Amino acid sequence: AGVTPPITTMTSTIQLLQSHPFLLGLALRLSLLFLLPLLLDDNPLLRGVRYTDIDYDVFTDAAFHVADGRSPYERHTYRYTPFLASLLAWPLDSGHGHGDDAGTSLNNHEEEEDVPLLAWRLIGTLLSAKYFGKILFCVADAICGYIIVVLRKQRRRRVSEDGEEDDERQYKQHNNKVSGWRRLLDISPGLKDSLWWLYNPLPINICTR
Repeated sequence: AGVTPPITTMTSTIQLLQSHPFLLGLALRLSLLFLLPLLLDDNPLLRGVRYTDIDYDVFTDAAFHVADGRSPYERHTYRYTPFLASLLAWPLDSGHGHGDDAGTSLNNHEEEEDVPLLAWRLIGTLLSAKYFGKILFCVADAICGYIIVVLRKQRRRRVSEDGEEDDERQYKQHNNKVSGWRRLLDISPGLKDSLWWLYNPLPINICTR
């Protein structure tokens, strides 16, 4: 009854961040992935400031080389695994993603390919080389963050089974003794797990560029 609305709102937000870390972390990455290049790469916000990293251009150029049946290493400064270029070339295969030719190519292969495969290729074409690789990077990055969360939870569970005082138990004991804003500032172990990677600005910035 004595809790103020701002604290109630903050508590609900923290509970949401703890309950769905993977989905929220992935949604945050995908939102920034589309929003920041739109504001910076296309120059409506800051002229001369580009969000997309130059290495992503190298990745996509190498992917076009692979889609055309050439070596990715024909792209100057590409020094990465050929698997990466082949992975990014998947929606570009057989002309998909090359502008107006994509629709023609899809129509030519419509009778030859299974419907699910055709649907996935169409999705890859709609995403285009500009975003397809970044989406893969964001999904992979969010999965890494989720693995960290799972491993840290398992570690706390093992500590608890060994009879030691784990972080979760200490947090609950301390959190029950405080109230109001002090309780909000006392970050739970579950949220700390997510802050290591899923809500960390550094990996978010790297995978969305």
